[in-house]
Amino acid sequence: MPKLLYPVSEQVYQDFFASVKRGLFVEQSHQGQLHRIIRMFVDVPRGVESFSRSGSNPIAPNDVLERIKAQMRAIQDEYAPVQQVG
Repeated sequence: MPKLLYPVSEQVYQDFFASVKRGLFVEQSHQGQLHRIIRMFVDVPRGVESFSRSGSNPIAPNDVLERIKAQMRAIQDEYAPVQQVG
């Protein structure tokens, strides 16, 4: 993972995201600036979501856990065998 946020180390992020289908950018910022900056330079997979809040509304660990569980359910649904009716 990069140690410098800007300028964006494009190759480091491209290599990282090459192995990622889903993920979560957790940011204590109103507009999710890091997620936006990274997306300007790197093709971030569709399953990587931004989860951000303003400084006056801290993100609770349970909120992050719920978002991760939702992503896990989405992965399970994606790979679940399709059942035929009839």
